[in-house]
Amino acid sequence: MSERGKKFNRRSTRIQDRFVLPFETVSYMHSASVTENFLVLTEIPLHFSRFSVLRTLPSGTAITNMFNWNGDNMSTIFRVINLDTGEQIAQIPGSTFFNFHHINAFGLKMEDTTTILIDICAYDDHRLIDELYLK
Repeated sequence: MSERGKKFNRRSTRIQDRFVLPFETVSYMHSASVTENFLVLTEIPLHFSRFSVLRTLPSGTAITNMFNWNGDNMSTIFRVINLDTGEQIAQIPGSTFFNFHHINAFGLKMEDTTTILIDICAYDDHRLIDELYLK
């Protein structure tokens, strides 16, 4: 971690102090990307459903049944957060995909613009989750 990142971590005593982002729905997030200046969250269209919890918990079925795939009518959103201020500086719609892990991320500064490049293991939809269960 960079010295700047270490200072950021020491400044914050609780995770709530870092940033608060408004979300319309609770999206499954397993990984995120961090560059020297930014945090990038992928808000994939796999959403937590309170109603599914009521169905899932008593039946003893998989926890993943508490989520609904909405990839047919929603895209993946990239949320870019400035690590210095904690403010969301961009919300960028992308193609629809499911992912577990971000692999690498870095920023390229060109004149007055910074482009963030992210390597993500992406899948067309969430069916991979079901394939991980032993049956």
